[in-house]
Amino acid sequence: MIEGIAMAENVTNDLLLEHLKRIQATLTALQEGQNDLRERVSELSSRTAAQWGAEARQDLRLDRLDARLQRIESRLDLIG
Repeated sequence: MIEGIAMAENVTNDLLLEHLKRIQATLTALQEGQNDLRERVSELSSRTAAQWGAEARQDLRLDRLDARLQRIESRLDLIG
């Protein structure tokens, strides 16, 4: 009888250990996936910031061109 209980405890412990190993493997995979997503979001943030910077530079350049055009038109009396 005692042998049966000890054997049952070993089986239960072995099953529990297997489940814990699977849970740990799943958690590890989830953490790796989360790290990958963090890297991707960071890359997207960097690209978005770069695009905003490029757009701001283009706007500045257009504003300068507009100011130059207004000065030229003003000198040539093309605007009233």
